[in-house]
Amino acid sequence: MTNKTEILSRGKSVSPHAGAWLWIAIAVLYSIAPLDFIPDVITPYGWVDDILVVAISIINLVQSYLMPKNEALAKMVKRIKWIVIGFAPLVVIALAVVVVCEKLF
Repeated sequence: MTNKTEILSRGKSVSPHAGAWLWIAIAVLYSIAPLDFIPDVITPYGWVDDILVVAISIINLVQSYLMPKNEALAKMVKRIKWIVIGFAPLVVIALAVVVVCEKLF
């Protein structure tokens, strides 16, 4: 039986942090991609969704490194991550409303 922090792939061990690093790469790609929830040309509002996605992925990476060393602290970081994830859509929607109101009025 394998240790839960070690994943075996074709006889080679994969870092338990590989998934968190993958999310960092996806977040960076999302940040530089031209398609966003709020387009980046609407500055500074367009950067907010990019910043939130990168921040969530960084919090996820910190959580993955803390888990083997300090499980209690990792659980607190996990709660913070879910609070940010919960408020992120509200922030993006509020900024979208601000942008639309700016254009209309």
